[in-house]
Amino acid sequence: MDAQGVVIFVWLMTSPWCCAGEGAAGKASDANKLSIVPPGYLQELAPWPQVLNHDGSPLMINFSLKVNAIMETDDKQTSVILDSFFRVTWNDWRLKYPEAEESGKGSGGGGGGGDEEVRHTIVNPVLLEEVWLPDPYIFIVRDINTLRLLLKDVRGVLLYSDGRLFVSILTKIHLGCSAKFSRFPFDEQECRLAIYSYMYEAPALEMRWLPEGLVVDPRVKDQLTNFDYTFTIGNTSSHTCPCYKCIPPEAPCVYATLVLTRKVLGHLLSTFLPSGLFVAVSYASLFWPADVIPGRTVLVITSLLTLVSMHTGVRQSSPETSYIKAVDVWMITCIVMSALMLFEYGLVLFIKKQQKLPAPPVQEEPPSRDTHISQSTKSIKAAFELSARREAGKVAPLQVKLNTWQSAHRYWKTLKVDRVEHIFKVLAPTVFLLFNLVYWPYYLVY
Repeated sequence: MDAQGVVIFVWLMTSPWCCAGEGAAGKASDANKLSIVPPGYLQELAPWPQVLNHDGSPLMINFSLKVNAIMETDDKQTSVILDSFFRVTWNDWRLKYPEAEESGKGSGGGGGGGDEEVRHTIVNPVLLEEVWLPDPYIFIVRDINTLRLLLKDVRGVLLYSDGRLFVSILTKIHLGCSAKFSRFPFDEQECRLAIYSYMYEAPALEMRWLPEGLVVDPRVKDQLTNFDYTFTIGNTSSHTCPCYKCIPPEAPCVYATLVLTRKVLGHLLSTFLPSGLFVAVSYASLFWPADVIPGRTVLVITSLLTLVSMHTGVRQSSPETSYIKAVDVWMITCIVMSALMLFEYGLVLFIKKQQKLPAPPVQEEPPSRDTHISQSTKSIKAAFELSARREAGKVAPLQVKLNTWQSAHRYWKTLKVDRVEHIFKVLAPTVFLLFNLVYWPYYLVY
């Protein structure tokens, strides 16, 4: 910029009319604020209706919530982020409507005839720094962020001619949920949005939802790929909520409940169906000849290892818990069923091996006492010692062991491999079917 440009810029900035607009705007803002907030207004005192009406009616704080989006659902932290318009309205009869004196239709907040049309005007949010504000807070919330424009917060204030103030703020509410995953992936997560008054008691102050208290944008259902949702308003009749070891124990509140129901189809196709098919493949090995050792062994072991790998992947992708979940029950059952097929084939091979072994030799009875004494050249004392050992049963365990071995060999000789295979062919699908008849109704219905 040259010297002439600098001189012109300085002249413009120092001219009286240059800053007239800013000064006028500042004076208008101050005048607007002064016309709304009357002299002697005490910001620390709530606008109790009983002071004006002397009827003991409570101060009403009304809320509404418009959910624009559910930005995130986090299974690890069990929380959601709601992008929403948070709206609060209450009546402060001490405030003056700025156009009241000009129109001649009343001079104060609560004034005006009953049939007078209620008007409203947009006021600068800076007014909130000069008036009494309610003290709502959200119980059990992780974080609340107010969104900003480039230069200021996104919020608006309306003043009605009957003294009502309406405040709307664009917020992101990071809300905690119930975190109950014992039924995963058939679980429902409950996220409760409870708004309490921090200092005021009932019935002096009462909180309510507006008639349009909760509105959810229809596009939210398209944003939730893994959940279906229901958003409901609670305590429409009772306007207090219990607070554990609080003073007072019953506080003014309103609440809404967001229930997220997990969509099951993806889990059925990616986890339950493949694992069930691997169990069926393991079961199909029972129909292969027992002599096909390599093929049958590879089939069962491959199915078992695949199920173990699937369970590891499911554990990593599902919420971390210290207790067993529904998907764990299913995967462990599938692993056990596949392992039973492997144990069955091991039993079949053991039977076939026992049947190929020769029969154990039959050991002759030891000589009797009389024969031993007649053939012995030892002394009578030695003969009596041997007789005592016989009578005490020193030789009996050897004979019992020999008899048990012979009995076991005869049992494995008579046991047929086809009979074992047939028993498992009936038992395995029966057990798995009974498990399914219990598993699916329990987790899907009850």
